[in-house]
Amino acid sequence: MKRMLSISVLFALMLSLTACGGENKSTSVQPPEMPSKSETLANGDDSDNNNTEAVKNTEGHESQKFTNPMELSQYYLNDKPITTKLDKDHIVWQQGSVKLTASLGTSKGSPTVRTATIEKKDQRFDLKLDPQPSGMTSAALSADESYLAIEASYHLGIPQTFIINLNDGTWVSLVDELKKNQAQQADITTTFAWSPEERKLAFSCGEDASLWLCTYDIDQKKLTKVPTEKDFTGYISMACIMWSKDGQSISFIGEQGSDQMKIFRYTPADSAVTKMKDLTRQELDTFQKFSPYFLGS
Repeated sequence: MKRMLSISVLFALMLSLTACGGENKSTSVQPPEMPSKSETLANGDDSDNNNTEAVKNTEGHESQKFTNPMELSQYYLNDKPITTKLDKDHIVWQQGSVKLTASLGTSKGSPTVRTATIEKKDQRFDLKLDPQPSGMTSAALSADESYLAIEASYHLGIPQTFIINLNDGTWVSLVDELKKNQAQQADITTTFAWSPEERKLAFSCGEDASLWLCTYDIDQKKLTKVPTEKDFTGYISMACIMWSKDGQSISFIGEQGSDQMKIFRYTPADSAVTKMKDLTRQELDTFQKFSPYFLGS
């Protein structure tokens, strides 16, 4: 499961080595003959066989539709400061009026999250995830502070994402939602980002070394699997995801080919995914502030 560790931990460790510190905020391929719209996983409608949207390649070509992907000011970033305190026994993460505290320990010789609580102003919730995780690795707060996304880690470092309603303490497992809608390859949910206004979370999902980009609309309880070319087998890993400030596009950094990081852009309006640029390691480092990881596992 070495590739799995690279999905949830390796990129986070790299960020730590490049002085990320506490600053978290939250294919070049030929197009298929008959592209389809993005796949909506709602009411059990999982039409993988029709998921054949073309992936365009604009690298080296002028385009009025797409801006320079290295211009970081175009991406949404929650500007509320984040503080984290991490040691072998505790995780304390806070942004705005929301505070996450986790107590770490061991159970039968294996790491475990003993307890977890979320505080928001005068409210306090005990967070009892099922199954019980071995650690927590990232968190991101929605723009309106109504929801908190958390990545918990399980056996062999397998990551799963949960969305917690900060009004009543209830939570949703994105793995469960994907399986409920009969989505294939739904063992992993990781690397997420909130939209700037609407209650939508973009995240990666799939299985070891085979990830897709998906979105989850909380208000509509709708999952959407972002289109790919016909024979696409998934990204090896996904480093980070960024929404545009107007919420009209999602850019993401995916590993396509061993250690080959590329930035792509998805525009829901026309269901198009465009390869924007191959990234060097130095260029990849410039996106570290968009990563939700805090190295809590």
